[in-house]
Amino acid sequence: MSTELREMKSSKFVKRKSGRNLLVGEHRINHLDDTEDFILRASLVLPSGEVLLLDKANKNIKLFDQHFHCTAVLNFDTYPFDICPSNRKRSEYYVTEPEQQTVYCIMAGNGRICKYKQSRIDEDCRGITCWKSGVAISVMREGFVGTIGLLDYNFKIKRKIWETDFCTKLFRAPWYLDTIRDGSQLVISDQGNHSLICIDVRTLGTIFVVQNAVLMGPRTLAVDTNDNIYVIGSHESCHNVVKISPEGNKIDVLLSRNDKLNYPSGLSYDKFNNRLLLQRNKDKPTICLYSLE
Repeated sequence: MSTELREMKSSKFVKRKSGRNLLVGEHRINHLDDTEDFILRASLVLPSGEVLLLDKANKNIKLFDQHFHCTAVLNFDTYPFDICPSNRKRSEYYVTEPEQQTVYCIMAGNGRICKYKQSRIDEDCRGITCWKSGVAISVMREGFVGTIGLLDYNFKIKRKIWETDFCTKLFRAPWYLDTIRDGSQLVISDQGNHSLICIDVRTLGTIFVVQNAVLMGPRTLAVDTNDNIYVIGSHESCHNVVKISPEGNKIDVLLSRNDKLNYPSGLSYDKFNNRLLLQRNKDKPTICLYSLE
């Protein structure tokens, strides 16, 4: 095992005061056409202050205004997994649908949402984010065998990063993705190895790996304006929201079981209000807002 990996495993973490002091809002999510209780897969705050919520249970994306009134719904054949903003057009977003092996371009904002383009990936595509020169997706094959695909803006694969390309089993089940350092570094949550991995998208070199008992079953990621990384730990032994420094050497537990987290999901960062958005309890169809002030 590399020296770098050992350092990340022993990273200092500081438990913050209870997140109950950070909670600034909770909103029930439902729609007249829903047949199941809302389950959040991913979320995104738009420049307008509107919010996109990917509802796994009802196989749709819901658009909400700033007061959390639903203004539009976009349906899918199966369910949307992840979403990211385009770095080319302000109102353009990319969405993955794993069971259809498809990435969609959608337009959203001002109370409207629609698909306008789709690309067949022929892979079980899950996480998605824009990097410096295109789009990155995570792919699962044959159970827990994962890869990362670096694509251009036409969704043509430029390079695949198999787990065997790195040191022994660096990642196993990559799910969600984000970027830091102006898109030059890719951050990956790995369900299989219970780790957060940061790589350089140009050299594919490993920058850091975080493995810690407070981050089991890492899922959705979010990045703030200072490149701090927020990640959900959602596992039978871990129900947390964790903050990780851009260097990967400091871990803070922001929210935990003490804050009524129960398999939290769908984390995103609202840079306009400096707060986090997530579903904190999988059995309760609400969205919670936590201030980072």
